[in-house]
Amino acid sequence: MKIFVIGPVAPYKGGISHSGTQMCQNLAKKHDVTAISFTRMYPKLLFKDSPYEKDAKENHHFKTVTMIDALNPFTWHDTVQFIKKEKPDRVIFQWWTTYLTACFWYIEKRIKKHTRTGVILQNVFPHMGDDE
Repeated sequence: MKIFVIGPVAPYKGGISHSGTQMCQNLAKKHDVTAISFTRMYPKLLFKDSPYEKDAKENHHFKTVTMIDALNPFTWHDTVQFIKKEKPDRVIFQWWTTYLTACFWYIEKRIKKHTRTGVILQNVFPHMGDDE
């Protein structure tokens, strides 16, 4: 099965990237997997540090295409065209923040007639700074 996963993967920092990378690695054991990741997720103004791991090694057993700029809707359109051209069996969105809702909605709305889609929801409830 040909599966595309939309979300950050290594060398991006953080738990979402780690989770996405692990999911792609595991799916790639039995399927043809391509991760569609970001060229830019957030404005530089909000994040002073680099979003990438310093010494990240990309020993992936899956393909990675970096093409989505969360701030540039033209790249969303390009992503839709890429997905339609490649004709995956499934597209899985890795969702963790409302900030990316417009981007993911735009892509999903335009590909759902061509392929089955699904969403992995992460951080549905806030967990940073909770006193539970």
